[in-house]
Amino acid sequence: MAERLTADERVLAVLGPTTDACFLAAEDTYTKAVMPVLSVSVGVAPQVRETLSTLRSHAALRPTDQLLAAPCNAYLARSADARKVFLVDDRAEGDFAWALCDDLQRVLQRQGREATVTSVAAGTLDSAALAGKVMADRADAVVFSGSQERAGAFASALREARFTGARVATQRAFGTRFLKSAGAAAEDWVFATTFIDPTSTPAARSFTAAYRARFDERPGWYAAEAYDAVLFLAEVCTRKGSPLAERGAIVRRMPGVDYRGISRTIKYIADKGYNSDALFLFRTVDGEFDFLGQYKEAVS
Repeated sequence: MAERLTADERVLAVLGPTTDACFLAAEDTYTKAVMPVLSVSVGVAPQVRETLSTLRSHAALRPTDQLLAAPCNAYLARSADARKVFLVDDRAEGDFAWALCDDLQRVLQRQGREATVTSVAAGTLDSAALAGKVMADRADAVVFSGSQERAGAFASALREARFTGARVATQRAFGTRFLKSAGAAAEDWVFATTFIDPTSTPAARSFTAAYRARFDERPGWYAAEAYDAVLFLAEVCTRKGSPLAERGAIVRRMPGVDYRGISRTIKYIADKGYNSDALFLFRTVDGEFDFLGQYKEAVS
């Protein structure tokens, strides 16, 4: 697909890909073609090359996965005031889990809090044994880096073990499969994400109404972010009444355009890229995900 798009001179920019694997597979093709690429759900950082062409042509409108440690830490340190944190490095999630736990351990320890990392194998998860380790460690908070089903099983085991401390995960565990797997144990789990809930965001009220009218359902995750990406690109291409019709010109103009969208203000900051603070928190309440907002505001 990437080869076909870059070969078509009518294609001036690409919105996507939507997954990390697809982005990594297509990245080199897009970079060589100086194709403007706007992604809203890709969490991996561009590959390091001899030049910075990838960074210039790729507008990643969400923070990388590694930055999810920031909202986790903010909640643990300020809202939960956790003093002893049990971090679960779920090897089923690869380097993401290790990096998340490593970053959290270092920052929590710098704050004078105790944080230990326990790794679990990528195979079958013994959630009861893991919950037993949490209780034996006398932790007052846990952070789980795994997927929805594994987080759900762990949540159930923690409830069975009568753990009452803070429970934190990332968007990798966020979704209906977690709610189904955890059942009643899903209550009060907190999730760090890179997307908003447009139904709970005043700026997205009109968008949500229009989406419901068109599709007869609530907007999905990243729907508002994709809407913002399209309008940001339109602003880039038509800014100051001088429309652009060349890929390289669009790439060069992207960093200089700020666009206030319904999910965030899309803005490029040197050495940080786009939207490095677009990180949010949700909490499960009565079997649903309650949007708490941008993480700095949610824990202030």
